[in-house]
Amino acid sequence: MKIYSVYDPEFRPYGQVLEGYDTAPIVEALANHTPLPEGVEYVPSEPALESLSVKEQMQDHVFGGMPVQLGWCNGHNTKLNCLEYHRDSEVNLGVQDFILLLGLRQDIRDGVLDTAAVKAFRCPSGTMIEVYATALHYAPCEAKAGQGFQVLVALPKGTNTEKPNIQPKNTEDTWMTARNKWLLAHAESSEAAGVNALCVFLGNFGPETPETMIADWFDGPIMYTSAAEGDGDLHDGRGDAYCGMLNASYNLGLRNRRVYIPDYPCETAEGVAQQIREFVPIARAILGLMGLKIFAFGPRPNDFLACNAPIKALYDLGVAVEEHSELDLLVAYNKHKDDPRIPAKMAQMQEELGGANPYAGVLPRLAQYELTLEDWMAEHLGCSKYAAFANKCWPAFQTEFGFVPCYVNSRLTGRGIPVSCEVDIYGTLSEYIGICVSGKPVTLLDINNSVPASMYQEHIAGKAPYRLNETFMGFHCGNTCSSLLRNPHMGYQLIMKRDLEPDLPEPDITRGTMEGDIKAGEITFCRLQSTADTQLRAYIAQGEVLDVATQSFGSIGVFAIPEMNRFYRHVLIEKRYPHHGAVAFGHYGKALFEVFKYLGVADIAYNQPKNLPYPTENPFC
Repeated sequence: MKIYSVYDPEFRPYGQVLEGYDTAPIVEALANHTPLPEGVEYVPSEPALESLSVKEQMQDHVFGGMPVQLGWCNGHNTKLNCLEYHRDSEVNLGVQDFILLLGLRQDIRDGVLDTAAVKAFRCPSGTMIEVYATALHYAPCEAKAGQGFQVLVALPKGTNTEKPNIQPKNTEDTWMTARNKWLLAHAESSEAAGVNALCVFLGNFGPETPETMIADWFDGPIMYTSAAEGDGDLHDGRGDAYCGMLNASYNLGLRNRRVYIPDYPCETAEGVAQQIREFVPIARAILGLMGLKIFAFGPRPNDFLACNAPIKALYDLGVAVEEHSELDLLVAYNKHKDDPRIPAKMAQMQEELGGANPYAGVLPRLAQYELTLEDWMAEHLGCSKYAAFANKCWPAFQTEFGFVPCYVNSRLTGRGIPVSCEVDIYGTLSEYIGICVSGKPVTLLDINNSVPASMYQEHIAGKAPYRLNETFMGFHCGNTCSSLLRNPHMGYQLIMKRDLEPDLPEPDITRGTMEGDIKAGEITFCRLQSTADTQLRAYIAQGEVLDVATQSFGSIGVFAIPEMNRFYRHVLIEKRYPHHGAVAFGHYGKALFEVFKYLGVADIAYNQPKNLPYPTENPFC
C-alpha cells in the first residue's frame, strides 16, 4: 500500500492540516501523562489535555464554539480491522509519526466498503490535522515498527461515550456502537465478533452441556434465560425450555459458574428483550469492578476504625488496591506547585462556583490538588481501566496541605471517579458500584442525625407518608457534587474551623467544602462491606430526599426510608455497618441486589416491611 503524506493533495478529500496552533504543550502532555500500551487503548477525555489552554482555542476555532473533549488513542497497531465515522470532524496530533488508514463514507455500498478504496496517510510528529466527518477512520498505525503512537483525539463533548438507547429506524442505526460513533467492522475482527457481556437464550430443552460450557470459556458477565412456549402448538412445536432451564442451572452449579438468571427466566421475545435491558447495568457494574483500581492514601483516622476493613475480599472480586501514605500524596502535591495547568483548572472551578464565591483565594491550592490526583491516576493505573480514591482528609491534611479536599472530591466523583474521605475503601467501592448501575453521579454520606421533632411537625407530618423515626439526615462536610445540590456554594469546614483556627475571623486552611441542601427525589442507600473475617455483606434501602430545608451546613439532606427505625437497629447496628453509606439518585435496588448476588454476597440486607420481622427483632415489642 502506498503511504501518502497529509501534506499531499490526495489528503484533501479526507481532511486538512491545521496551522497556527502551539502544539508543543499537547505533545508534552501526551508524552508525559498518557501511557503507551502494548495493544491499543482509547480514552475519550483526558484531564492532562483538557487543562491546556489550547483546548479553548480548538473549541472556539476548529469546532465553532461547540463543547469539546480532548482524549487520546495510544498503543501499537499495524492492521485495519474497522472503520468508523462521526457527524463531526476529529482532530489528531501525535507525539510520534503515525499513519491513518482512511476511506470515504460515500464509498459505502449496502453496508460494505471495499478496502481497496482505503488510503494510507502519514502524519508527522507535532502536526495537527482535521479529519472530516465524511472520512472513515479508526485507530492509527505506527509509522515505525515497534515505536507505537500517542495520538490526541479531539471530538465534540460526549462522543464515543455510552450509546443512546434507541430502536433502530434504518440500517445506519445498527452501525451505531457509541454516542456519535458509527462503526463498520471486518467480519473476522474482534470488534465484529467480540462482546464483553453475554446472554444465553435457551430456545428449547437442551443440550445442557454445551450451553453451559460457554460459561467456562467466556470471562465476562453472563445471563441465562429461556423461551416461553410460542404459538400454542404443543404437539410438534413444544420447546420444553422451561425444563431445560432447570437442567442448565444444575449444570452451571456443577461447573461452579456464577451467572445472572432473571426472576422468571421463561419469557416471550418482548420479555427477554426487557430482561436484557435490565441486565445491562448489572453487567456494567461487574465489568467495571473487573477493571477497577482503588488508590488509598493514609491510614484510617484514629477513632474511625469503622472504616477499617480487610481488603482481601477486594482481591477476590478482582479489584486492585494500591495503598500509599499521606506523605506520598504531599510530595506529589508539592511537585505540582506552579504547574502551568493550574490557571485553566481554576477557571473551570470558578465557572462552576460562579462569581460570588467568597473563598476564591483557595482555588489555586484546590486546582493544584486536583491535578495531583488526576496525574497520579494516569501514572499509576497500570493494567486497570478505572479508578477510585479513598483518601485521608483529617486531621493533619488541613495543616500540611492548607485546605480541605471536599470540593475536589466532589468534582472527581461527579465525573465518575469516586473519592471517599477517611480512607473508606469500601465506601468508595460502594459509590463506584452505584455509578456503574445508575450511570449518574453519586455521593457518600454519614447516616448522621435524627430529624428534630419540631422540623418534622412543621415540614413533614401530614405532607409525606413517614413517621418521625423513618426520617434522618444524611450529611458530609462537603463532598457532594454541585449537580446534586440546591444552591451549591463553596464553604469551609465549620467543625474543623472551631478546632484548628478558632481565633481567625475568617477561615483559611479549612476552606474548600462544596455545600448545599441535597435536591429532593428518589434515592437508594447502599454499601458493600467486608467483615473482620473477610466475608462480604451488603445492604440496600430505597427511599427519598424530602423537599425540606435542612437549616444546617455541609452537603446535607433530610432523608426518609420506609421502616428506617427497624432497618437502623436490626441491619446497620446489628450487623455493625460503619456510618458511611453510598447514595445513588434514583431507585436502583433491583439492579444492586442482582449485582451483589452475582458477586457471591450471601448476606444482602434491606429495609424489610413491618410484616416481615428481622431475625433479631423482638416479637413482643
